[in-house]
This record gives sequence, C-alpha cells and structure tokens, in this order.
Amino acid sequence: MNIKALKSLADIPGPTKLALIRDHLPFGTLYRKTSSELYNTYRKRHGNIFRLPGIYSNDSLEVVLFDPRDFEHVFRTEGLWPTRKGLSSMKHYRHVRRNELFGDAAGLDVEHGESWSNQRSVANHLMMKPDALKNYLPRIDKISKEFIEVIKNQRAPLTFEVKDNFELSVDYWALESIASVGFNTSFGFLSGRENALAKQFYRNFKEYSKISYKLDIEFKVIDILRYFKFQKSMWLLEKITKFWILELDKTEVISLVQKLHKKEQSNVLGVAMDILMAGVDVVSEFDKDAEMGLLHVIKRDDKKFANGLAMDMLFAGVETTSSALVGLLLNLSADLNKQEILRKEIESIEEPLSFDNMKNLPYLRACIKESLRLYPVAPVNSRTTTQEIVIQDFRIPKHTDIVMPMINLMRDEQYFQNANHFIPERWLRGNEHFKVRDPFVYLPFGFGPRACVGKRIAMMELEVVVINILKNFKIQYYHSRNNAFVPRFINVPNLPLKFTFRDYT
Repeated sequence: MNIKALKSLADIPGPTKLALIRDHLPFGTLYRKTSSELYNTYRKRHGNIFRLPGIYSNDSLEVVLFDPRDFEHVFRTEGLWPTRKGLSSMKHYRHVRRNELFGDAAGLDVEHGESWSNQRSVANHLMMKPDALKNYLPRIDKISKEFIEVIKNQRAPLTFEVKDNFELSVDYWALESIASVGFNTSFGFLSGRENALAKQFYRNFKEYSKISYKLDIEFKVIDILRYFKFQKSMWLLEKITKFWILELDKTEVISLVQKLHKKEQSNVLGVAMDILMAGVDVVSEFDKDAEMGLLHVIKRDDKKFANGLAMDMLFAGVETTSSALVGLLLNLSADLNKQEILRKEIESIEEPLSFDNMKNLPYLRACIKESLRLYPVAPVNSRTTTQEIVIQDFRIPKHTDIVMPMINLMRDEQYFQNANHFIPERWLRGNEHFKVRDPFVYLPFGFGPRACVGKRIAMMELEVVVINILKNFKIQYYHSRNNAFVPRFINVPNLPLKFTFRDYT
C-alpha cells in the first residue's frame, strides 16, 4: 500500500460537534434515541466507518466501525495486553477513592497492561478451566432449583402467569449464582431469608448501574447535574463495596469456624462476626481441602486482587446473565416447536447434573447462541488502540477509542439468513443452509485475551437453569415483544416479564 495515499483520523467522515448537538436537541433526529439508533443513523449518513467527536474535548472522540473485516483487524492488532475505556466512575473509585482496598490489582475491568495480564492469568485458571468449573456445578444447580420454587410460588392460580416484577426474581437468581461461585454462600433472596442490608445492597447496585450509564454512555448536550451524579456514584460504590467485600471476609471466617469448630450454620455466624470484627487474619488458617468460594482461593495470595475481582463478578455477572436468560425465555416461548425439541434433548438427563451427563447437549447450546444473537447482552465491543493501525485507508493513531456496534449487525440479512427468526439450527454442525457468514459479526463474549473471563460460568448457569425450567414447565408469553430490550451499558429488559409457566407432565 502507498503510505502517501493514507488519510488521517481527521479525514474520517462523521458529524461535526454542531451537528451532533443539533441532532440531540428537542425535535432533532436523535432526541431521546438510544445509542444503537445513534450508530445506525450516522452509519446511513456516513458509511461503515465514521468519527464521533467529543463535545468538550478530543479525549472522548470515538471511531465507529461496521464492517466485520475491520473488527477482525482491530482484534488481530490489539497485542497481548488489549485495552478498552471502561467505566470512569469505577476506575476513579478503585484507583483514587479506595486505593487501599484495591491498589494496583483493582480488577480486570479497570486494570491494563502487565498488571491486568497477571490478574487475568489467575482468573483464567479458576474461571475457564473445566476441572475448576466442576466444583461450581452443584452450587449453581442448587440455586436453579430454588429459582424453580420461586416460579411456582409466583404464578397466578388460574393463569399460571408470574407477576410483572419477575425481572426482580431473575436478577436474584443471577446474584445468588454469583454469590455461590464467588463466596460459596447465599444471601437468601430466593428463599425469602434476605435481610434488610442485602435488600439495600441490591437497590444500590441497580441504581449504580443506571447512573454509570448516564455518566459514561448516554449523550447529553449539557449535563448540569454531572458533578452530582458522579458524587452519588461514589457514594453508591462505597455502600456496595462495604457490603460485598465484607461478605467476602465474613464467608471466609464462617468457613474457617465451621471447619475448625464443627459448629452448625445457625451458631457459626455470631462467632464468625466476632472474629471478623477483631481483625484476625484467617487466610493462612484455611485447610486446603475446605470448601471455599473462588474468591477465597484468590484471597490466599492477593487480597486486593480478590477485592477487585469480587466487584468485577458483581457488575459483570448479574445483569448480563439475567438479561441473557430473559432473552432465551422470550425466544423459547415464541416458538413452542423449538421449545419441544429442546425439551426432548434434556429429558434424558438424570439427576444430579454433572459435566458428564451434560456433555451432549448441542441443541441447548445452539438455542443459547441463537438467543444471544437476537438479544445480545452487550450492545457493542470496544477497544482502545495500542498502536497505530490502518482501517479502510485511514490511519488510526495509538490510544484511539474504537466502537464496534455488533448489535446493529446481528439481525442483518447480509450476515444471517432469516435474520429476525429464532433458528438454533444455524449453529449445529453440518447445517449449511443457515451458515453464519462471518464469525466476527457474532462475538457475544468478546474476542481474544480480553474476552469475557466469566463466559464459561455464565454458559453453565444458563444451561443449568434452562434444564431445570424445561423439566418443570412449558413456557409461554402472551404480551407484546416490541422493543423487548433497551441498550444501556448492557441491554436490559424493557417490558413486563409476565411469562406463563404451565406445569409440564
């Protein structure tokens, strides 16, 4: 390629600052529109690569790509230590406000470079290896069975329809699943034993999710309340961290007391809290064979990294998994034939669930993949360039933020035949008719070294809960499915989840 023919970052087409502001004013094209609609609008105007300027500085400039070949080039040139922007409020809280808790091991979402790489290697070993995942399966199955009882208790007697706040129960299932993997404990949300502190923790968590979207993603021409939103995000993170990190310490002590003193669970909590409040360091006291959560294992070697990963698991593992389950329930309830094919596949699975009897479930995994295509959890993938790269004859400098709105391509006929239909068969081997035309269009868990570290745990949670649901219920949904999800930092449900769960016999 002739270097002189290359164009600069400034040559990339896109809206000017004035046009961007005008489009977001009342009566403008993008007034109160979602980020997905914004990307689609400017794609129609400017093509498959365009530049979004920062309103107040060039630091927030983004290059948006729509061609999967460009996605691949970005990922292939990201190096061993990929970088992405992350949440500014989370980064500030862990690095500045509470550096004594997190230090230089502030978690996989916040860290970059060699520090991130070292933490990621540890997390990969505990969260991606099949031998490690086997330890979590019985806990996840137990939580899923508790969720089944919640569904049974929430159903109306005659219609078998759950209440429109069912989203709360789905979140509780995801939260309890994370707690079981991370801490080997339960907050009691599904059994009705949660205390006031746990309830307030959940409310704070949901409120922070909304505020972080407003701070880092939502476009506003003038945001006079930004300072107050930021300060509130700090307050919420403080409350969330105190509860969540204390739970990490508390459950560690409980496990120790149970192991050393052979107490019943009902007698252990008081003793454990006395030890915790006394500030006793119990990490070295653990029996290697004691049943611990994933985070307790990490804490033996690096308490600050355990704190950071605990927060990552919370913010990356609750709403993401709950949204994925909602999407799958919507798809299965819309096509009862597909639902019945899946039910026949899982009917032969005997209890208890194990890696061995869950090995051969191709249709279940195809259903999950197809559902994540139609209702992807993440609206975009993003990276910050670690070197200068060339995209479509444009030179993209190092440290440029790249956005790849994959959600806008998931239903594109150019890449998926019958793109708006739920067709799990397109993911089965040997099925050429619905073959996926470009692998870089479909990356629900990201790509490369910075792909979602919890993807195997998330898939296991989804597989286990769907097996339990279909063994008990026929799923139906009799309401509008229009605009089922709305993009935030992730895609979140945007309709009342009044599913009908009829007993399957």
